[in-house]
Amino acid sequence: MNPVVRALLRYALPLAVIASLSIYLAARRDDRLHYELPALPPMAAAAVDRVEVERGDARAVLRRTDEGWLIDGPGFAAEPSIVEGMVRAAATLRLTDLIAGEPTYGRYGLGEAEAVTATFLEGTSRLRVLGIGKRAPTYSHTYVLIDDDPRVYQAAGDLTRAFSAQVSVLRDRTILRFEPSDVAVIAVRTAGGVVELRRGVPPTPEASPTWSAAGGGERDAEAIARAMALLARMRASRFVDALPDTPPLLEMELRGADAAHRLTIYPESENAHLATSSDADGPFVLLPALLADVFAAFQVDPA
Repeated sequence: MNPVVRALLRYALPLAVIASLSIYLAARRDDRLHYELPALPPMAAAAVDRVEVERGDARAVLRRTDEGWLIDGPGFAAEPSIVEGMVRAAATLRLTDLIAGEPTYGRYGLGEAEAVTATFLEGTSRLRVLGIGKRAPTYSHTYVLIDDDPRVYQAAGDLTRAFSAQVSVLRDRTILRFEPSDVAVIAVRTAGGVVELRRGVPPTPEASPTWSAAGGGERDAEAIARAMALLARMRASRFVDALPDTPPLLEMELRGADAAHRLTIYPESENAHLATSSDADGPFVLLPALLADVFAAFQVDPA
């Protein structure tokens, strides 16, 4: 065979592949030039006063009040960071790509049973409707639907963690709301009786305040300071429907000049303590490890 013909045949296939790829990439580039990502109307996070979240059969309506966010229906307090996170995610949403012009929702986690649909409202005005599907393979993007647009877009960020329609997830799990420095009297009731501790002036500005029993005798100020700090930021593991038919292990009342806060803790069962509080809606679960310093400070034997 002629050497020139042989050389042409040797390079013909690679050249054909390169040409085909060039044509394909050019076509893709041209296709992308035929659409523009929609410009989302601005949405002020502060304007949102209601959020409706749905996923399958689960539905929650969150309403902003002067006291914070509430879950409509049961009237439970909602976790502010979760609701504000959803509002912030919708207000700052940034679309990065058009993924599908056809409604092939199942492959993107945007089918009716899978997607989380969040509607943000101000009064009766609908500000934005956001459908949240799966994370994209990059894990730093999420497939979404916007308002009435049937097309699937890719949005910046992993939005799957920010949205939930489950009331158990949305509830505020804070069990007490107080400042330790506001508490002047601690009344503790156990099977051994009632002890009332009164706050005293700390010996130095840097020291913890002293605590004395009504009948005399000071308690460990540092231990009580640790317990109070724990109680002031303690959160329930989860809420439950009912309490045990047993007497409480500990009843505590924290009294200040303007308010009193009550906490009742029941004996441990199945590695958990059931409890109630004046600052929480319904009974809840506390883990024993969280309460160890509290029991030690107030001389409670959990056994």
